[in-house]
Amino acid sequence: MQAISGGGYITVNISENENDAVITFADTGAGISPGIQKNIFEPFFSSKEKGLGLGLAMCKMMAEQNSGTIQLVKSNEQGTTFKVQLPLNKS
Repeated sequence: MQAISGGGYITVNISENENDAVITFADTGAGISPGIQKNIFEPFFSSKEKGLGLGLAMCKMMAEQNSGTIQLVKSNEQGTTFKVQLPLNKS
């Protein structure tokens, strides 16, 4: 929501493949600077003046605790896309 505070959209897409649920989050915000992309999942890293830097770190921790992953798929001046994959429980 912060990425589109000046207006824009967030699209959530949910699908599955043979083994995983796949959730993508795409926004139409300004994107994440290439220079900081490698740090965005680090605890307490923030590009915001008043940010705590825990949002994406917590997302990563929760995905991993559930044997899943989160990754930055793309980010540029047209927006940012993240993909979360979580294993399907087939029992």
